[in-house]
Parts: sequence; C-alpha cells; structure tokens
Amino acid sequence: MEFEEITIEEMLAYEEQQAKAQKESISEQIKKRKSSLNNDNFDLDVLMFEQQLTICEKPDESEIYQELSSWNFATPTKECFDRTEIVKVYARLNSYRHRLAELVGMCSRYYKVASTAQKSLKETAHALYTGTASERNAHAGYRVRPFELESLYAEGLLLYLTETSRALDSMFINLSANLKHIDNLVRVNHGYEDEGISLSYQSELSSGEEIEEEDIGFADKTKVSGLRVRNRGGN
Repeated sequence: MEFEEITIEEMLAYEEQQAKAQKESISEQIKKRKSSLNNDNFDLDVLMFEQQLTICEKPDESEIYQELSSWNFATPTKECFDRTEIVKVYARLNSYRHRLAELVGMCSRYYKVASTAQKSLKETAHALYTGTASERNAHAGYRVRPFELESLYAEGLLLYLTETSRALDSMFINLSANLKHIDNLVRVNHGYEDEGISLSYQSELSSGEEIEEEDIGFADKTKVSGLRVRNRGGN
C-alpha cells in the first residue's frame, strides 16, 4: 500500500472540512438532498448509517455467553426458612438484573440501528434498479445484505438476554413467595402462642387456684390473713 504525502496546509484544510461536516445540522443535510437519487447519494446514506452503527458498542457474543454462564442462579427451595439466606440470594440476583439491563440496552441500540439501516436502504435501493418488482427487490436486498446480517446478529443476542431476564423475574417471584410463606408461619405461630397463654390462664382460673396479689393487682384480704372479720353495724 502506497502513502501519498500531503502538505500541512492540505492536512489542516481536511481537518477543517471534517469538523465542519460533523457540526452540520440536520436541516443543512436535508437541503443538500434536493438532487435526484443516484448510486453516489445512496453510498452516502450507507456511510451515514455505518458511522451511526460504529458509535454504538457492538455486543460480543462469546463474552456475553461466558459472563452469563458464570452467574449463580441457584435459589432456595420452599423448605428454606432462613430469611437471611433468602435476602442474600435476592441481592445477588438483583445485581444480575442490573447487568442484564445494561446488556439488553447495548444489544437493543445496535439492533435498532442495523435493522433500520437495512429496511431504509432496501427501500431506497429499489429506485436504483429496473425490471420486475421481484427483480428489484432481489437486487435491493442483495445490496444491503451486510446490514441485514448485523441486524440478525444483534437480534439473536437480544432474544437470549430477554429470555434470561424473564427467567430471572420468575426467580424473584419465587423468592417473594418464600418470604411471604415465612411471614405467614410466624403469624400463625404467634397466634397459637397467644391462644395457649389464654387457655392456660383460663385453666388456672377454673381449677380454683389462688391468684397472687401481684398477678391480679388486688386480693381478698380474708384469704391472705387467714383471720375472721366481723361486719360492722351488725351482731
């Protein structure tokens, strides 16, 4: 590959042109599209979509599969009554949910740009060919095939991440059910405990046992002292 030497003035002019092109507003870009569609204009559209696609971070399939395969999705069974263990699992799965949201967002952005480019450019490419509708459709589809492949690549990853996210939601539902089950058992146990205390107290009353003054707050002084007390005002 041969390199062409350029002067400093030419390099500065090129950088200025690139900076101006980057600052160009959307309305200015649309004004330049007054000319009829041709292959050169189509190639500019392809370049525009390609630049937009490179801005997005391309998801790495092998890295995503390797990362998710290392996650621990084990959850407690319904026989687990350790609230602390359930809370630890909940916190771990919640961190997975946050990471999944990042991966889904990355794949979704890449997929939307690629799929939009494929559909939009295919419609535009129809005007560049002649012949029957099927022939024009075949030519247009062939020309934008690279964007279609990028779209399919991102769509597969997006589907995998979405299904994993749904499975994670089911795990959260099971953990919530476990916590509710523990709360119900605690409530029932407290109810049985209160009922047992009440029955014990009623049993003591029915058996005729003497109740201490400190338990009730008052007592029959005739029973406490063991003395006979004569009523005043009578014989």
